Amino acid sequence: MIGEMMVGVAAVKADMLSYLEDLGVRDSKELSPISRERIYREVSRLVPFVVVPVKPREIDSDNLGVVTKKAIIKGLRMLSRRIEPFQVKRIAIDRFGKERDIRLAIRRIGYTRADIVIEEKADRKYLEVSLASIIAKYVRDKRVNIINRMFGLTGSGYPSDEDTINSLAALLSESSIDRLNGYIRLTWSTLEKLGIKPLSKRKTRSLDEFF
Repeated sequence: MIGEMMVGVAAVKADMLSYLEDLGVRDSKELSPISRERIYREVSRLVPFVVVPVKPREIDSDNLGVVTKKAIIKGLRMLSRRIEPFQVKRIAIDRFGKERDIRLAIRRIGYTRADIVIEEKADRKYLEVSLASIIAKYVRDKRVNIINRMFGLTGSGYPSDEDTINSLAALLSESSIDRLNGYIRLTWSTLEKLGIKPLSKRKTRSLDEFF
């Protein structure tokens, strides 16, 4: 609801997987903020990674699957400057969108030898996905904390978080929603619970949807 969606991409060598398991890497949602920070600080000097922010305005103006695919491809392209794509043996991704489109897009940027795995709850099944999730969530938490301080909000920024919704409702009762433009997702139905009509997403389709 508040802040950017963060897409994490991490390159993990096969012989590091047991180390990550011993470190306590697992689904980021099962870890406390302190544990996520500990893991982030431990692996950030060992593992090449990229975190791609997707701004609320991007999510408001396009299909969520399309902007997620763009972010993943951008992250993989950025990571290819630090590793050789043809050496990558597996790319594991949490399932979203159209699998065929995602696979084709990944092949086009040079990851031609990788086994592409797209599965539900991949962040629970594959340690490299768990790690990417932890890194992305750590970065997101830091940025949401900055937004909270800017506007006097509290909470994690997620619509399921009562603190987030209550503090947002209190802020909006005192000021216009325009003040938060660029920091919250204006098309989300959560706004209806606060007495605000969400904006409609644009009707035009992105060219990326055809690839």
